[in-house]
Amino acid sequence: MKVLMTLIVVMGIAILVALALVAYGIVSGLGDKDQPGFGDISYPMPAGCSLAASHVTEDQIVLRFDGPAERDCQRLLFIDPTSGKLRGSLLFPAN
Repeated sequence: MKVLMTLIVVMGIAILVALALVAYGIVSGLGDKDQPGFGDISYPMPAGCSLAASHVTEDQIVLRFDGPAERDCQRLLFIDPTSGKLRGSLLFPAN
């Protein structure tokens, strides 16, 4: 009888420890994760150009610039949102 009672107590403690570990895993998984950004990246633009609009999706960031057409300000930049690398650009030159 004593062996059975000891076994029940040990199993009860093991269950409590397992539940505590599961709770810890759930709570630690819910915390804010510091996701590394890509820092400061510079994209050269001619003087006088300004950011007219932006559109952000999971796949890309699209920036539309406006300004004097003779300075080639009319352009779109396509940027990777995770790396910050320029994927490409569309330039609408003045005629």
